[in-house]
Amino acid sequence: MEIKTERLVIRPLIESDFKDVYAIVSDVGTVGKMLCMPLNSFDTEEMFISSLMSSDVEDYDDLVYAVLLDGKLIGCVQLTNTSWFEETEEKTNEIGWFFNKDFWNKGYCTEAASALIKFLKENYDYTKLTANCDSTNTGSWKVMEKLGMKRARVVDLHRSNQSTPDVPRIDFFYEMGL
Repeated sequence: MEIKTERLVIRPLIESDFKDVYAIVSDVGTVGKMLCMPLNSFDTEEMFISSLMSSDVEDYDDLVYAVLLDGKLIGCVQLTNTSWFEETEEKTNEIGWFFNKDFWNKGYCTEAASALIKFLKENYDYTKLTANCDSTNTGSWKVMEKLGMKRARVVDLHRSNQSTPDVPRIDFFYEMGL
């Protein structure tokens, strides 16, 4: 599966993406507001990416795609099937992303996430899309709002980001109907 937008190509991760993805998820300035990031070992990252590459598009828990600009990997977008642990009968997916900080504030994340949402609507029968982020991650929650998602709740997770263990984390949770 490959999705093309005006500026981007979105495709499944391949083994040659490891180093580019590791460069993103090991950089505190890029992923410091994420709970389990940054990763600090290429071996850990290789296991992480291998698990993401093993997703089955027909019956998946996670689908992770490389986002390419002019052939260069600039980030990833992800869909996670969350229906199995939701307390409702709704078929729910969570969307997420991480991008090289050199490509922030240029609309790439919104463009890629919009394309992935369109793919989800056209190929699956999910009824709800969710997303969440650290409340201080202004860039991510602004993308969620540009996608048409509405802030549903604010939650104190009683834990901290790996990069700032002494700072309590408050999360914004967003959702939208599909």
